[in-house]
Amino acid sequence: MGFNLGEKGGLSFGLMPNTSVGYNLISRDYDVDNEILAATAYKGQGGTSKVFLGFGYEVAKGLNLGIQGNYVFGKIENSIVNQIKGSTLSTKYETISNVSGFNFGAGFQYKTEVKENLNLLLGGNFNFENDVKSNEKEYLYSISSGFPRDTILNNKNSLQS
Repeated sequence: MGFNLGEKGGLSFGLMPNTSVGYNLISRDYDVDNEILAATAYKGQGGTSKVFLGFGYEVAKGLNLGIQGNYVFGKIENSIVNQIKGSTLSTKYETISNVSGFNFGAGFQYKTEVKENLNLLLGGNFNFENDVKSNEKEYLYSISSGFPRDTILNNKNSLQS
């Protein structure tokens, strides 16, 4: 959503996707007789979104400056399930990450007419240091018939970038 602020300024805000994770892959190992020895399933889902607020202003003829602040948030899940032929149990490694934080950016745009029907347009943007945190849960467990059986690893980590 965007609004004019007088003749030279503007304000925008909104909600939009930021990143997306979505995959589901299977890898199989075969013996010399082309029978499956092991199978591994890789799955990922989730992503992040951002809420943003931006402001732009024409400071001089043809020169526009702008700033934007974002709040990023979301959840990302990744897992690997491994099954070996002849084994009654499988292993599953799983990570669940909850991401949140703020980031800021600024930009400029300069437009001038070089000659009739020919314009020069220059622009750039800058992203400042981010303060984004990720709280991650990490699990490794055995599964039987698709249900967790024994927990081998249960870690919680907090990361900041």
